[in-house]
Amino acid sequence: MNNFKLNKNYLLLLLISVIFFSCDNEQLEGNFAINDNDENVFNPNENATFEVELNGELFVAESVEAFFTEDGYTIDAKNGNKEVSISLPTLSVNTYEFSNEGSDAFISFTDNQNFANAFFSGSNGSLTVTSLNQETRTAGGNFDGTLTEILANEEDISMTNGQFQNVVFIPGFDDFDFNQVGGDFMTALFDGEAFDADQISVFTDIDLAEENEEEEEEEEEGGEDGNEDEDVPEPEPEFIFVRGTQTIDVDLPDIDLPDGEDGDIDIPDSITIGITLRFPVNQPVGVFEFDQNSAIQASLDTEEFLDEASDGVIDVQSFNETEIRGQFNFTTSSGEVTGGAFRATP
Repeated sequence: MNNFKLNKNYLLLLLISVIFFSCDNEQLEGNFAINDNDENVFNPNENATFEVELNGELFVAESVEAFFTEDGYTIDAKNGNKEVSISLPTLSVNTYEFSNEGSDAFISFTDNQNFANAFFSGSNGSLTVTSLNQETRTAGGNFDGTLTEILANEEDISMTNGQFQNVVFIPGFDDFDFNQVGGDFMTALFDGEAFDADQISVFTDIDLAEENEEEEEEEEEGGEDGNEDEDVPEPEPEFIFVRGTQTIDVDLPDIDLPDGEDGDIDIPDSITIGITLRFPVNQPVGVFEFDQNSAIQASLDTEEFLDEASDGVIDVQSFNETEIRGQFNFTTSSGEVTGGAFRATP
């Protein structure tokens, strides 16, 4: 059952876009930009720094991750088995007091060498966000205070000279229960309206190239086969595409042409809207940001109109020979896709 119900004004605008721009855009044949140096190991916090002295011993993060959800903002800084985690209820240039009550900022420290190690949390102190770019959600700040072991079996740890810079917060995801959905599927919200794919397909860039060649050959009449006898090695695919499509019934009147022109524009009885995700063949699992200059990409499209993601995030949870699975959200010039989840069989 199709439950993707766009309002009439938006659907009319989308159809007009399809009609007037279809000559310049073909399905899945847009120029996907590729950064050859990317190798799809994009890290939004590659330039982030995080350090703090714990009882005078300097902790310098080897990796920094930062996420935000409806519940707040989190920074996870790791060095080997040691991890410092900070949670903030909001993100603004402000001072937050550390508390174990959960009403303000929260900080914890663990050394995960084994399960018996203690868990420390901030019993006092504060964190000040000193710089913030709201557009890119990039923040810097400093903090200090005291960490107390939750069972009070260990001595307190003093935090001094804590600071972080260039920390980029990216959208987190509510856990999607994949066990509740069998088989291949793709679901999302497009500007708040439900998208549930009728069909799921998985293909490669080689498949696309062969399809385009067949179409070109059909258009060429009487052409000569020049390289039939040459021993040409089979090309290896670089990308895998996962595409979900939903066909929507349309009940709109035809559009009158501008004054001075005869006739009108026929509106089709249905329109197929698709969400396409593109991955390198060696895609690792993890959280990645969609970027028109990177190897991983998303798009929203109709049969004739392609609109690539300008930003967004995907959590690739499984990528192997039997299953591709993850959660995503992204933004295009056509609108915002949120709450996306999918599973596909290669």
